[in-house]
Order: sequence, then structure tokens, then C-alpha cells
Amino acid sequence: MTTPLHLTGEQRRIVSSKADVLAVKARAGTGKSFTLRAVARSFPDLRILYLAFNKPIQEAAQQSFPSNVTCLTTHALAYPRFGRKYRDAGKLGFVNPADVMDFLGLDTPARARQVLSTVESFLRSDAREIAEAHVPTAVLQPHRSETVQFARQVWASMKDVGGTLKITHDGYFKLFHLSKPDLSLQYDLVLFDEAQDANEVLLDLILEQKCRLILVGDEHQSIYGFRGALNALEQVEADEELLLTNSFRYGAGIARLATMLLAGLKGDTVPVIGRGEFETVWTVDRDKPYAVISRTNASVFSEAVSLLGRVKFHIIGLEKDAEGRSFYAPFEKLVDVHSILAGSHHLVRDPVLKRYKTQARLEEYAGSTDDKELLMLLKIARDYGAKVPALVAQIKAEVVTDARKAHVTLSTAHRSKGLEFMQVILSSDFEEFVAEDGRIRPADTDELVQEANLL
Repeated sequence: MTTPLHLTGEQRRIVSSKADVLAVKARAGTGKSFTLRAVARSFPDLRILYLAFNKPIQEAAQQSFPSNVTCLTTHALAYPRFGRKYRDAGKLGFVNPADVMDFLGLDTPARARQVLSTVESFLRSDAREIAEAHVPTAVLQPHRSETVQFARQVWASMKDVGGTLKITHDGYFKLFHLSKPDLSLQYDLVLFDEAQDANEVLLDLILEQKCRLILVGDEHQSIYGFRGALNALEQVEADEELLLTNSFRYGAGIARLATMLLAGLKGDTVPVIGRGEFETVWTVDRDKPYAVISRTNASVFSEAVSLLGRVKFHIIGLEKDAEGRSFYAPFEKLVDVHSILAGSHHLVRDPVLKRYKTQARLEEYAGSTDDKELLMLLKIARDYGAKVPALVAQIKAEVVTDARKAHVTLSTAHRSKGLEFMQVILSSDFEEFVAEDGRIRPADTDELVQEANLL
């Protein structure tokens, strides 16, 4: 083992640890990835697996980790054995309440949403079969057993290569979990980043492995509770726990603000230490590149509209269409919502939205299924009215595909996770925790904790 130079004392303790299961509790910007790279370089003869939360983080890791490390997203781990066969069969995709309504012959979207939520809860769990524990609490006792039976029928169709319903990425990952894979046949050490956003199925799979494990995460960066995420650092019985508290991403000013917010919002009194080389500046020089981070896509849309014809801008999360043109999927869906509201149903392209020919039916569906994205798109469509199609077309024409060539980068808070920018503006659509007199409202519910973590 060779320990790299230029490590802090905290980082050296992590690299030198001999624990079979090591849990590292880290603050934002404290060099989590840097420290894991130092671990990898210290053990050049080991076969190491680095598990990333999403594709951008995985791609960045692949460029920076040494050659003895395989960098994969969690779904990519399962894809060769299970995902590929469903893709080849045209079965890989999404399942929505409308699909479940048709498959089971149900009368209401709300009932289909309950069944689908049951399946989704099972896919995120460590359970081996669907049970009443996966049924939403809102479902009353007379219907709970029936919901389980419906959910089992849906799951059977999803995993059947010849079945009616498509299988999701979480679906084939669940099949991978159920197969009880032995990662120690390929790897000696697993580095699990962003462990605060693990769900039950992923954590169970990892803890079943015989190889050494290092988990790194920050409970205050857990923002995927709506997907069943739980803090793996609190769930696992680690042989050793270590800390990373020195942040190199920012200086003393932001560190003091972060310490104040964490204490007021969540009662965490461990101070954040800023060691970044840049002085904290509370204004943004708009003559230089900057990023705007929003809570919702509604705000991203408003920000993009305000930049049209003025500066080059990029949106985090762009996709490519069949002709290779870049687009932002929520905005494409927005045009379909506008078409329904405008009485132009024949222009709708989204297969789910195509089912709803009137504004009343679409609003009923969005409300009964509590589809937050669709409810948000309905609000934008109402706010911007007839201008929506032209604005989306103009955004699509002007958006810059290469972020390095953009003057302004737009992103939701969720999509900005793991990224860094020299200058940042926060939109005004985050939860308001600070009162006019400066008092901080505590995050005293699970929902508010998630909002506090986003902030």
C-alpha cells in the first residue's frame, strides 16, 4: 500500500483504514471523490468497483480513477444480465397509471396509481415478493389484499419478455437483486459514493457482498426520498466510521452560512469548515459565466425564456432526438399539455397524454394520481398560454449543447447534484425557511427535511 501525498489528516485515516465495512460521513465539497481516488491509487493491485449515483458522475469518475477501477452506475451493474434482453425485445421503458388501467381493466386512474405505487415500493425494497407492506397507507383495508393481487399481475407482466407492460430500469435491477449476484467474483473492493441516496434494494444487494466495502455520503445531501432513498450510513453496521468535514469547494463565508442553516434547520451543530481558496462573494458578476439553479422545471422554463435572444445558455439534462437535435424532455411535454388546453388534441405526441382529449379530463387525471410533474406543466401552460409552442421552439433552437460554450447554465437542484460552478444564483422557488426577522424555521417533517436538503 502506498499513501498519496497532499492528503488531510481525515483523508489519510480513510485511506489507511483496514475496516471491512467503512462508513465515511462527509460534508459537501470535502473531497469525497478525491479521497476515493486516493484509496484506489493506494491499492493498485486490487480489482475495485466504484458505484455512482448517476451517469454524469460515473462518466466523470471513469476519466479520473486509475485503471484498476471499474466505474458503473447502479443500473449499469444489472444491465448486462437483465436490462439488455428487455431493451432488445422493445420491453424497456416506463409504466404509468393509464397503462395499468388498461391492463387490469380498472375504472379510475387513482386506483391504478395505488397499484403502480405498490409495485414501485416493492421494486425499491429488499423484499422477495409483493406484500401488503408495499401498499400505500391511503388504501383502506377492504382493498389492500386486492391491491396486492393486482400489483403481482402487473409485476408478472413487466418481467415477462412477452408481456404487455414494459419493464422499468428499477424493474430489471430488482431482478438482478433477486438473483443474489456475487460481486466478489469480479471485485475485491466496492466504493459506494452518495450512500445517503441508496434505497433498500441497493443497500441489501451491497451488504450481501463478501468483498470489502467503503460507503461515503452526506445525510444533508439526501434529496431522493420520493424515490425511496434512505441514508445507508445510518442503516449499515460499519466496522469503522470516519469523517470528512473540511470543504475545499468554498471558503469561510459559505461555511458559516451552511453551519447556521444546518443548526437552524436540522439541529446539526457540527461546524462546516471552509478551506476553499476563493473568498466568498455574495454577488454574481453576470459578465462572467454563471449558473442558475431552480427548485422546479417551471422556474427553469421562466429562466430560459428570460435569456432568449440575449446570451448563450445550456440546460442540464438535455437529450437527443432521432435527428440528433437537443431537447429538454419536460418542455416537449409542456407543448403537448398546451395542445390539450388549446383544444388541439390531434397535435399531442406523448402516448399517455394522448388519452386525455380535454382539459377537464387531463386535470382530473393529474389530480387523482397526484402527478406533480403534470400539475406543474399545467400551471406553466396556463401562465404562458398561446405563447408556449413558440417559446419552446425558440428555446430548442437557441440552447447550447456544450455547457462549456454557454454563458449561463440552467438546472434544477436535483439535476445539479455532483456538479460545480464558479458562480451560482438560486431561483426564488425553493422552500422559504428564513423569516423576515432572520429566524430559521426548523425542518420538522420528512417532506421539509427533503426541502431543507435541497436548499
